[in-house]
Amino acid sequence: MPKKNIINEKKIIFFPSISMDKKTWVWKNKIDTDGLLVSYDVLFSNKKIFESKKPLGARLGYKNYIIIDSGAFGHSQETNPLVVYQMQKKAQADIAILLDKIPPKNADQKKIDEAITITLNNAKMIQQINNNELNLMAVIQGNTIATQSKCAKAYTKMGYKIIGIPMSTLSKYRRYTQGIEKVLNIKKLFPSHTIFHALGCGSRTMIAILSVMGVTFFDSSAYYKAAMYGEAIKPISMCSIGKAGSKPECKYCLKKQRVPKSYAAKVNYNVREILKEIQRSRCAKEMNVGKEYLEMRLKKNLFKKILKYL
Repeated sequence: MPKKNIINEKKIIFFPSISMDKKTWVWKNKIDTDGLLVSYDVLFSNKKIFESKKPLGARLGYKNYIIIDSGAFGHSQETNPLVVYQMQKKAQADIAILLDKIPPKNADQKKIDEAITITLNNAKMIQQINNNELNLMAVIQGNTIATQSKCAKAYTKMGYKIIGIPMSTLSKYRRYTQGIEKVLNIKKLFPSHTIFHALGCGSRTMIAILSVMGVTFFDSSAYYKAAMYGEAIKPISMCSIGKAGSKPECKYCLKKQRVPKSYAAKVNYNVREILKEIQRSRCAKEMNVGKEYLEMRLKKNLFKKILKYL
């Protein structure tokens, strides 16, 4: 059995995606996150650092959930799903993202179909050898509803319980309605207990919206990449239910930060602002006031656009 049963996790979680720059390791600065996403590329390019009998979390000094991605979106050029899985297993990941095949940009239908076939074959292979040792996440691929549905239906038959939905482009360019439609079209093809993870979702507004749509896991590297360019995320201090209580999470959510000057301080500042959104979304979910929260949180014209999905 997996060492941590994340399948029963119900709350909304943000997984910072780390680089090898230790200045971006927010948990070293007493910033508590429920999970951490580590790139397979990071492991692949730093084998001497990470080769150890200890779990990766122990090596990093991190105690909560560890997700290790497949490297499909990175630079490892690894095409063997078994090699990726074995490294994820050795690192004792709490969740292992399966190696998928991303269709090239502007690919024709034949190339897209080939990528989907490889992705599904990988998922079937790793599931057969896993023997319930790691929690596995299968990623939806395809640039059309039809191809995404093909992936989703296959994963449903295989019994996958954690599903990754790539959202980085839609999040980056703030394509909110497209993000909603993508998630809802996929979500309806899975059982209600399925966990959905918005991969590469760094937009707080998108996080708030998709949380109401039933997505519970989010990850992004945007917070430290923004800091690299000297950018600090615009602060938002509000309560998701319209009135602040005396709970510690309320004080955290409403706390205002001074914008720092240094790169390292901006990294910490940015991730705290994202975590505030996670906390507000959690409260809205727990209080069953998701729609009300979005009405407060979003600009009127955006709220009107998404109202039909609520």
